[in-house]
Amino acid sequence: MATQVNLNDAQFRAFTQFAASVSDKGTVLKANDNPLTASDGTPRKIVAKGYDGYGHIWRKQPSKDINNDVRTLFRDTVLRMFGVNDVQNLPDDVKTAMKTGDYDKGKPLTARRIIAVSKAIAKVVDPVNKSVSMQKAEGLVDDSLKFINGKGKNPKVRDAVLTDEQRTKAVSLVSSLGRGMTDTCLKIFTNYVVLAIANGSFKGNAVDVIAHRMAEELKNVRNFKPGDVRFAKFDAKLTEYWQSMLEEQMGDAKLKMYDGEGLFESFKLDAFRASFTIAGEKFNLDDQRSDEMIDKFKETIPNIQHRKAISTFMSQLSGNVYVAFTNGANPLPTPKFKNLDMTSEKGYDMLLTPDMTDPLFEGSLLKLAEGLEYTLKVEENGRKAKITAHYSGDLKFGIENSGDCSANATGTYTYETEFEFDLSDENEAKLTGTHFSQMLGMPKSDEQAEPPVGHDLQL
Repeated sequence: MATQVNLNDAQFRAFTQFAASVSDKGTVLKANDNPLTASDGTPRKIVAKGYDGYGHIWRKQPSKDINNDVRTLFRDTVLRMFGVNDVQNLPDDVKTAMKTGDYDKGKPLTARRIIAVSKAIAKVVDPVNKSVSMQKAEGLVDDSLKFINGKGKNPKVRDAVLTDEQRTKAVSLVSSLGRGMTDTCLKIFTNYVVLAIANGSFKGNAVDVIAHRMAEELKNVRNFKPGDVRFAKFDAKLTEYWQSMLEEQMGDAKLKMYDGEGLFESFKLDAFRASFTIAGEKFNLDDQRSDEMIDKFKETIPNIQHRKAISTFMSQLSGNVYVAFTNGANPLPTPKFKNLDMTSEKGYDMLLTPDMTDPLFEGSLLKLAEGLEYTLKVEENGRKAKITAHYSGDLKFGIENSGDCSANATGTYTYETEFEFDLSDENEAKLTGTHFSQMLGMPKSDEQAEPPVGHDLQL
């Protein structure tokens, strides 16, 4: 069973982002700020320590104190994420990765150790099923029916109904094909199996083909937050891609896409179809405060050159990557990346990337994003900025020849991309980092919708 963990902890992000950024994973870490400066919740900055001495003979007490300080900070951070007060209450795999016996002994903390702990936490949060018992599969099928006929109800189709024979087939497919999936993907997969069977329009071995194909698609898919160490190389490549996109946007050929105040045309359009948070002030879509949002944006980013870059990424242009990946395609071309193929990059296999040219699929497995939101934070007296582009909505069945059932929800998705900028040069905004994330999910089943039992297909 998945464990509830706060993966959004800012201090943990500071640890993992630094660990992922260094090429030498044996790099020793230290916390660069006085602990008192972090009393407002701002994470302490993690940097390379440099020379550490060696062992008990050459490592002096001041060096040991620095090591103990950063280790204590890391341990306290992990404990806070799990909501416990003692390392003995942490999951065994996390304790093993932390090497808890090395604490309070002056030993250094390395980037390699941070990465090991991060990977262990990821496995705890969304564990992989080594096998799926028939009993568990039965519960998943029943929960699937509750969801499909409850919170995931498609008003264009009737309730999903399985005969005893069909339920047995669904349970068998989930049990035999579900091993190796995370709990999240297993629930999504079960929805595909149940909908394929209950739909009633698939003949011969078509249901088995759909089940095997979706099992193949979901087997390696993983949830991950921005800055996940498993996605570090992928993020680095994406940063190069987005930097190329930025250079193209700032070129003379694209100047007509910006108004006299440096606002990107698509940004102004999204002002009426998305929610924004600018420097801590929330502008909800339903509030109809688009003009106020734009004024707040101009106040927050006074430099016109900076506005051009920032407003470019606070628009649906920033969503082109996740749309491409989830369609098994390549992102929009740029001068440097005419045909960016990310399939060989480490981390790509964690993404949901069905090939939409496959005749099995009717179209994208994503419904139109219902939650479109952009957040802008400016720090260090205006010298740094971070944008978060957030897209969320429902996954859908999306199988060809399934009629209206194709629009049935099979889960939820949230894609986020963080863009970090250096604004210290008044002539340009420099993109310094990109962090991509994918969170697939399943709402809890509607307890009011009991699994229907019958002998007539009603979809």
